[in-house]
Amino acid sequence: MIINIKEYRDKVLGCWMGKNIGAALGQPFEWKRKINDVTFYTEDFTDPPFSSIDLDIQLLWLRALEDNGVHIGTPILSEYFLSYMTAHTGQYGPTKANMRAGLMPPLSSMTNEYRDSCGAFIRSEIWACIAPGCPEIAATKAYHDAIIDHGAGEGLFAAIFIAVIQSAAFIEDDPRELIDIGLAYIPEDCGVAKAVNSVLDCYQNEMSWLDARDRVLQKHRGHYSTWEGSGISQRDWDYGLADGQRGYDAPSNIGMVIIGLLYGEGDFARSICTTVNCGEDTDSNAATLGALLGIMDGLDLIPHKWTDPIGRKINTRMIDLFDIKRIPKSIDELTARIERLAKIIMLTYRPDVELSSTKETKISLNEFDKLANVTLGEKILRNPYGPIIESGVITCALDYKSDGFIKAGGTAKISLRVGCKLKHDLLLRLKWYLPEGFSIEPVSSGLLRCPGGGVETLPYAFTIVAEGPVALINRFVIEFTSPGRHLVALVPVVLLDGGLM
Repeated sequence: MIINIKEYRDKVLGCWMGKNIGAALGQPFEWKRKINDVTFYTEDFTDPPFSSIDLDIQLLWLRALEDNGVHIGTPILSEYFLSYMTAHTGQYGPTKANMRAGLMPPLSSMTNEYRDSCGAFIRSEIWACIAPGCPEIAATKAYHDAIIDHGAGEGLFAAIFIAVIQSAAFIEDDPRELIDIGLAYIPEDCGVAKAVNSVLDCYQNEMSWLDARDRVLQKHRGHYSTWEGSGISQRDWDYGLADGQRGYDAPSNIGMVIIGLLYGEGDFARSICTTVNCGEDTDSNAATLGALLGIMDGLDLIPHKWTDPIGRKINTRMIDLFDIKRIPKSIDELTARIERLAKIIMLTYRPDVELSSTKETKISLNEFDKLANVTLGEKILRNPYGPIIESGVITCALDYKSDGFIKAGGTAKISLRVGCKLKHDLLLRLKWYLPEGFSIEPVSSGLLRCPGGGVETLPYAFTIVAEGPVALINRFVIEFTSPGRHLVALVPVVLLDGGLM
């Protein structure tokens, strides 16, 4: 597959410009359950320059990639998240508190009532832009990102869905095709998929965008949020839309993004205004859609009426700039740095994809068919309650069975699967190191055969027994060694005092 480098740059610039335009348009109406009547900006963003928190964390991911290489996953991203992201509200505070206690993703989101919310899909553009036309790569990177603060919640599925359709948009501009590709990467019974399908049903049956908006809120709404007044219109009170589960926001807001995409009929202004007029998380929804449209059409096709008031500068609000330096100052600098990473990604993961300065974008039918045939759903659901630890050539997937606590005199169940990156099998010796007052059943050490080639063992189940009082934070270590080899792999396990849970 060949992607013309000039077209690629224009689309990446369009992505960041579209994101900032959408965020600026929707910001004054954020998190109110009401129908808006927006046709253009309602605020002046020239002094100080407009800033979007939806972009900030992606700038942090940019530095993490540049500092550590394109192979990074959740362990590195979570350290940057904890160390340099300054926000503490919503999903961020509980997640950071859990990580400080030693809980690794996805357990870091276990007490986060907003893991079904919007905080992950609003930061997925970077994964699409470093993996143009390669949604399987974008999906995997978005997965490693979103499980930090959204675990196996709807926020994770929303992030994967958006990253996938934005990546595919570099080589496909048909909205319905993009939606189908995105749905192929998430479980068909998740809330995000159901909300998207509700919008598709309304659109195919020639219902209005307003009817589609009401259908989404009737079937998939969470609890509305606001900082001013009641935050909900009398109309929506009368329609029975005043309740909902707190934090269950990703499905309905992805629905609003798709409403703008379909009912906008390819018109940039009509699309983002329709999404904002649906209400809810207006700035994030319009920013996500604006970025997608910018990728589909490129910067050159976004009207100057929309780009001139925003400008090309980048202003940040949620990054610790004392420790994190070299944040891009403009979307032009950001695009140039993204391009360098994309070239490395292609060489590393997809050498069959070429960013070329001499050829037009070309893709064969067989190549494109593959985009819709990859799903991460089974992989995601296989290990929703524990981290995957890589130590040397050993990979260990822990499953805490949905809990990270243990009570005095109680037990906690943990299972693990082990894989080896080498091509051949290894004989491993497993040994638990326990703090005083704990024991392991059925055994604390033993031999196991680990298959090579990345294949994992069947789950090994253990029960940790607290024989007496427990500390607030209880740390364990699983050690893997191999007879006749210098290999040593260490896997941390953390359990918190569950006395009050």
